[in-house]
Amino acid sequence: MAGMTADKWGTINVLILFTFFSGLACLVIWIFAKSLGVMMVFAVFWAFFSGVYWALSVPASAKIVGVEKLGSAVAIQFLTNVLPAIFAGPIGSQIIAASAANAGISIDNVAAYRFLIVCAGLVSIVSSLILVQVRLGFSRKLLEKV
Repeated sequence: MAGMTADKWGTINVLILFTFFSGLACLVIWIFAKSLGVMMVFAVFWAFFSGVYWALSVPASAKIVGVEKLGSAVAIQFLTNVLPAIFAGPIGSQIIAASAANAGISIDNVAAYRFLIVCAGLVSIVSSLILVQVRLGFSRKLLEKV
């Protein structure tokens, strides 16, 4: 689905839109989830929107750096993906523990996750805004396929 949408609207345009919506899903659905059903709805939305990164990151890199430099660009891109994979769990655990300690609640309480949820949502939204700057480097026409 991501590939077909990117073929129609442009790879970078789709990345911007879907990255923004993955962050919005955190801030609109996940932060208010109080039941397993709502969490499942969030999981479906977030997986749908955030999964586009993995499908379109290489074509977007090709668009940005060109096919000649694609191998190096993708290597650097995936190398930078290692850092969040290694450190996100411990950092997230510390944020939850600190939030719970400051609020005087258990880490099992949903409120202990609020700051982490906001951070996750804002990181995606800020990423989409950075992609807007990349997109504007190609064309300032709003509806152009980039």
